[in-house]
Amino acid sequence: MRRAILSRVRQLRIERAAVLALALAWLGSIAPGARADAPGYEYADQRFQIEVSVPGDTGSLRAEITPRAPWKLSADFPIRFSVEGGPTARTPVPGSPDGAILDLPLSELPSGRISGRISVAVCQGELCERADHDFQIETP
Repeated sequence: MRRAILSRVRQLRIERAAVLALALAWLGSIAPGARADAPGYEYADQRFQIEVSVPGDTGSLRAEITPRAPWKLSADFPIRFSVEGGPTARTPVPGSPDGAILDLPLSELPSGRISGRISVAVCQGELCERADHDFQIETP
């Protein structure tokens, strides 16, 4: 009996370690970090994904917001993309429920580390939630 209990305890420890390893791998895949092709910031949760980057030669700081099914972006609430000490971009109302891309000109932004906020509302059926998300990114 004691041997069976010890065997089960070992099995549970192995399973717990495997779950922890998977959780850490998942967190690492969505945690803020630099992208290989450009400076960037990424965030995701069960409702939406945000990517902030300086793509190629566009001369802009870009925010891409993509809802995750079954969530949609609210057509009645403008998405706001703002930078401390810089301009703010907003989507028109009504907006697209399937995603949005907002650009801020780099020439109007401070160089180096930039802090900002993205405000978005996502809906699932009649339920809508507003989310304000702070970000930091290093610009060229």
